[in-house]
Amino acid sequence: MLRQRFADQLPSSLVSSLLLSILFGFAFLCGFVFLCSQASAEPIDEEAKFDIRAFFEKHCLDCHGEDTQEADFRADRLPDLLQAKQTDEDWLAVWQKLKSGEMPPKDEPRPNPDEVVKATKWIERSLIRIDKQVQQTEGRVVLRRLNRVEYENTIRDLFAIDTDLKDLLPEDNVAHGFDNIGEALNLSSVLLERYLEAADLALDAAIVTGSRPEMSKGRFSYLDERRVKDHKSYKPLDDALVFFSAGYSPSEINKFRTKATGIYRIRVSAYAHQSDKPVTFRVYGEYGGAKHLAGYFDVKSTPTVHQFTSRLGDRTTIRVVPYGTGLKKWNEAANETGPGLAVQWVGIEGPLIEQWPPVSHHLVFGDLPIEVVNAEEIKRNRRIAAKREVVSKRPAVDAESILRRLLPKIFRRPVSKETLETYLAIVKQRLDQGGTFQDSVRVGLKAALCSPDFLYFSERRGESLDDY
Repeated sequence: MLRQRFADQLPSSLVSSLLLSILFGFAFLCGFVFLCSQASAEPIDEEAKFDIRAFFEKHCLDCHGEDTQEADFRADRLPDLLQAKQTDEDWLAVWQKLKSGEMPPKDEPRPNPDEVVKATKWIERSLIRIDKQVQQTEGRVVLRRLNRVEYENTIRDLFAIDTDLKDLLPEDNVAHGFDNIGEALNLSSVLLERYLEAADLALDAAIVTGSRPEMSKGRFSYLDERRVKDHKSYKPLDDALVFFSAGYSPSEINKFRTKATGIYRIRVSAYAHQSDKPVTFRVYGEYGGAKHLAGYFDVKSTPTVHQFTSRLGDRTTIRVVPYGTGLKKWNEAANETGPGLAVQWVGIEGPLIEQWPPVSHHLVFGDLPIEVVNAEEIKRNRRIAAKREVVSKRPAVDAESILRRLLPKIFRRPVSKETLETYLAIVKQRLDQGGTFQDSVRVGLKAALCSPDFLYFSERRGESLDDY
């Protein structure tokens, strides 16, 4: 449209000339802007032309050269900063010495002050340029340690175990409201000791060489529990025992004790007593020497069976406690008119085992055989319990195979031959000291679980994230 209007008023040759002039002018303007931007991005600086090597030859090589050297420092062997990809500590030391006036020494001929300024600025500019390049390609974030939640989750995923480890570790420092800020996650000697303990607990849970645990199964009534049925803070009914107090309650199932640590299936049959609204109850178990909450559940006036699973420790039981209810007068549950929880029975079954040895054990030792290693002692004294361990006819070979398989998962990256040899040497040293195959492999894995390669995120900066 615009060209048509011009064409109507001007000769065609003049229109073409105008258009060409506009195009050439636009091209010239773009080129000028580009040159200006380049000039502003890379300003001409006389200091960039400074010959630092000539400065060294004149003022430094007499003491720090090939023939004479002091303090084990060679100025003639400093790397080329113009080609450097990492900040060099020797160059930084030179800059500090020149800046402070410590070098050249007071008793040596002093360079011209302008030369010293140019030399220090040249080094400073070069180091800053290198530092910027490193930041652009690698970032500036410090190495970040796994916080205790990440540590527990990582151990769980590595060995397919459900072990409470985070409570064994001290609380992580918080910065800016977060507990996963690298600068706040320090590593103390106390924390390292806890990591050693946590690694032992993790390997204890993962390596399982004992016989398959016997399955326990039973249904229990609180009406048969001596500590509960005669307690006046509970109200017995024909089919259930009513709990009112939501506070302290000695409501353990004492007629049941687990025979082994593991996952148990639990069922609770209960209903709301003297209430049209649902009544809530909670179930506690015990694992690792500490009580834990297995879950909350609601029941109405009609008897309902709630089924769930929970991990329980060896020789432990469970406890059912109401939530949100109360007893107006202690030891007078028979006269209580408020809502309560009527528990009919509790069923417990377990440990639930899909395979034996468990998945965790196979993740560590694969299909290597498990044998009784103290058979000769048992022959002499039958009271001695059998000790079962993983054995190998080729300890060094099998240990290398295990480390080659597990170290990349533990360190979250491909493992070099040198790294593999480092941890294999730990295993072999234990074997040479008379350790069993299982114990020696365990020592190597414990060392890996306490190494910076595991405890810290070591991302390869400047590269795309891969499957590791």
